Amino acid sequence: MCILFVSQCLERCGVLKYKPTFQKILTLFDISTDIRMCSLMYHVNPYWYMIMLSSIISPFLVYWSSHHHFQRITGLLAHVQKGNYDQSSSLNRNYFVSGIVSIYLVCLSLPIIGIILTILEVCSMYAFELIYPFLKWSKLEDCSLCRCILDIQKSLKSDGASEFFVISELFFESIPQIILQIWIYTQYADTFTNQDGVPYIKTSDIVMSLSAAMANIFMNISMLQSQAKSVGLSLSLYIPYFIGAKIDEVFEEGVPVYNWIHS
Repeated sequence: MCILFVSQCLERCGVLKYKPTFQKILTLFDISTDIRMCSLMYHVNPYWYMIMLSSIISPFLVYWSSHHHFQRITGLLAHVQKGNYDQSSSLNRNYFVSGIVSIYLVCLSLPIIGIILTILEVCSMYAFELIYPFLKWSKLEDCSLCRCILDIQKSLKSDGASEFFVISELFFESIPQIILQIWIYTQYADTFTNQDGVPYIKTSDIVMSLSAAMANIFMNISMLQSQAKSVGLSLSLYIPYFIGAKIDEVFEEGVPVYNWIHS
């Protein structure tokens, strides 16, 4: 309730006017701070290190195995094989590029290597969206390599892919990392220093990681709440309907009206 209240206040004050950009920045910053904490935790306790590493990888694994991801992979792969690309797309300029894209899509659908590529794909997708104004200003978007990367990312990004990754990252990474780090810091703070008194993890490291995670949670919940309002649902109803790919049935069954009558 506290997170919802803060996100509503920020939205009403207009602070979240540019929340898509802030959301991507906070997500990348949150993941980077968690990766740094995970690397530092390796010297403190290998078991906690593995738990933190699993939490970081989990949202990418869930996203990789989702229909949002695979429906775009199979659709793009079919276009590559049939040669049905838009002629204006840089992906249709030569057979060599099409062959590279086909190999990439096949690797992206395979276990293990596909998850690694998905991590790179999501992070690069966020990064390219942030630096796109600079690419457009500097005319670098006309570069064949940049155009090819942008076309691939645009083709792989389905309508609900971003929201699905936000939900996955929220419940599999941000919230578990906060709980785990607070528990470790309050119960086992004495293990953060070695025998010589040199700290493996400083208080500032914990504060920075927790602050990034909390800010990311506020921003993500605010974004999801806006999406829920756009379809006339509460946040608690929007998440299961969205994850189950049943948003279309929300309007067919009149769920917003039913929800409004009983609210």
